[in-house]
Amino acid sequence: MADFIDKISNFNLSRRNFIKASTAAAASLSLVGCANTLMPASTNPAANQEEKWVTVACWHNCGGRCLNKALVVDGVVIRQKTDDTHPDSPDFPQQRACPRGRSQRQQIFGTDRLRYPMKRKNWNPGDGGKRELRGRDEWVRISWEEALDHVASEIKRIKETYGNKSILAKSSTQALNAYGGAMTFWGCTSDGAWPKPQQFMNGGRSRGSNDRLDLKNSKLIVLWGANPVWSSGGNPAYNFKQAKEAGAKFIVVDPYYNDTAQLLADEWIPVRPGTDTALLLGIAHYMITNNLHDQEFLDKYCAGFDADHMPAGADPKENFKDYVLGTYDGEPKTPLVLQ
Repeated sequence: MADFIDKISNFNLSRRNFIKASTAAAASLSLVGCANTLMPASTNPAANQEEKWVTVACWHNCGGRCLNKALVVDGVVIRQKTDDTHPDSPDFPQQRACPRGRSQRQQIFGTDRLRYPMKRKNWNPGDGGKRELRGRDEWVRISWEEALDHVASEIKRIKETYGNKSILAKSSTQALNAYGGAMTFWGCTSDGAWPKPQQFMNGGRSRGSNDRLDLKNSKLIVLWGANPVWSSGGNPAYNFKQAKEAGAKFIVVDPYYNDTAQLLADEWIPVRPGTDTALLLGIAHYMITNNLHDQEFLDKYCAGFDADHMPAGADPKENFKDYVLGTYDGEPKTPLVLQ
């Protein structure tokens, strides 16, 4: 990457060499994109040279396995495409890249992209900068070594002054955990502790859920705070539609009537934001008091449901069943029906 920066800083660089240098940098960053947005090979002057389709990756966090390929001729990306290795079908879908993946070529070659570290001219580690210049101070270029030193010294200063809880991380990292941990956030997609039950029990997630072929055998599918038509990698909405056409009924629990509900829902439950846990507890109370839960399954696969199946060393009174029934706190978590 440093070589690439040095090359583009040379104003005498030819257009072709710039493209070649850009391609080299893009390859190091896992260049992606699948739209055939560049000139077709038939009209490209380099068409008679040796060409090669190269599989490239996507660094977004969707977890998908989309196929992206770049046609490289003489070290230059000529065009790109996605999965065309076999005919598309419900049972063997093509792994097509999404528009977000296609746009990464623009991220790499965009004229406004950041190419090196910058800092405010009047800011120095530990001093917070001049308040009267906030939002108006000019930017100056610094080296990668300076940038890393600034980040390290500031993290050290903040920890020593305010403790690890004052460090907010976008996600947990091994480095911060080894340094004593950091604050992070949760619930941004209404998950909380719900991903594992979704993943292994109800098949509601696009990743790690029921096999798409087995999904067609479902009788009832509950989507809780999920909008796969908008926000899930792969083909979950299409697979859910196949299950619906096979006879599955859908219940969508979400504060608003989203596109997934419009496409699939036989029943939409518009839970108020922030009350979904209370709703779940009310459902659990109804299921327990009416003996609708699968006790054999809970005994075999779950810990903590009742006093007889608590983890070693845990207080038996802290079990879920007694909490729902209000055995010890005197507050049964009964459903409240508003008329």
